[in-house]
Amino acid sequence: MSGRIEIGVPISTENIPSAFFKWLEDTQGKYEFCKIEIRNAEIQVIRVKTPVAGIKAVEDLKYGTITSDSSGVFLEKTFIP
Repeated sequence: MSGRIEIGVPISTENIPSAFFKWLEDTQGKYEFCKIEIRNAEIQVIRVKTPVAGIKAVEDLKYGTITSDSSGVFLEKTFIP
């Protein structure tokens, strides 16, 4: 079935430097939510979100996205390794 989500399928980490994992741990410590997108068994994009108290909190933001849903307002940033 195409489009089916499987949990527990391992991805190869042989080509990912250990510095990336250190950076990922640090990033996950700063942001409340972290989503990693994997394509062709490689990490493609990392998206992180942190709750903010509204638009005023990010007036001087250089990059990022403000998202909002029923649970609150979030600052979302995207990193491409």
